[in-house]
Formats: sequence, C-alpha cells, structure tokens
Amino acid sequence: MMNTTRPTAKLKLLRKFQNRRGAAVVEFALSGSVLFLVIFGAIEFTRLMMLRNLAQDAAYEAARYCMVEGATEQEAIDKANEVIGMMGARDVTITINDGNGLTATDSTIKVNVQIPMKKNAFIVPYFFQGQEVDIYGEKVVIGEIELRAERYLGYYDPDN
Repeated sequence: MMNTTRPTAKLKLLRKFQNRRGAAVVEFALSGSVLFLVIFGAIEFTRLMMLRNLAQDAAYEAARYCMVEGATEQEAIDKANEVIGMMGARDVTITINDGNGLTATDSTIKVNVQIPMKKNAFIVPYFFQGQEVDIYGEKVVIGEIELRAERYLGYYDPDN
C-alpha cells in the first residue's frame, strides 16, 4: 500500500495564489493611475487657489499703499509686484482705476490684478471652473479691490 497524503489547507491556499502572479501588477496599473491623477489634480488645484489668493493679496496691498496722499501709481504697481514675486507668478497685469491712473482727487482706488493660468499653472487648466474669466482666449485669475482714498485736500482749521 502506497502512502498518499492529502494536500493540507495551507498547500491548497498557496496553489490558489500561484495562479494570480500578474494580477497584482494589473490591479496596481488600474488603481495607481487613478491615484496619481487624484494626487496631481490636488496639487494643481492647490496651486490655483494659491494664485487666486496671491492676486487678491497683491491688489489689497497695492490699494492700501496708494490710498494715502502723495502715493503714485508706479509705487502701487511696484508694491503689487513685490507681493506677486513671493510666489513667482509670470506675466501679471496690474491696473489702477481701470487704467485711468491715480490722481489727487480720486475718492476711491480700484486695483485689478490678473494672473494668466496658462503661464503659471503646472497642468494646463482648461477644465478648472473657479475664479477665471476668458479674456482674449486665455484664462486668468483675477484679484480686484476697491478702497476709499484717505486724502485731505485742504488745511484743517480747528476754529472753523
């Protein structure tokens, strides 16, 4: 009589998984591509939100800088460029009072900062639906603010 042993449960389990050698590679290829898409999408979305906040901060700082008497338009633009330089945004457009300049009689100061996404995003953001406007066929992030000017054009006489 020949001694035949039955395969143990451990051996059956081992044989079952030997037939799945390529399955792990296929599963990683499918799930890994989705994982990397989500990771890079999150990085791109974060960068675009940083650009939006940067545009708003630059507009605010420029308006605050030029709202006092004696400030010039170029000083406000330089202040906005200083803030924008912190993140290294390129080809930024800054307009003061809708391009009309800054005068001593202005009661409000309006600063508009536009950052083109095409030159500042990692992935071309054709599908981003946020603070963007289509200007000349190019998507831009806009930061805009309007502040009251703190200018006094006369002499203060406490007796009057």
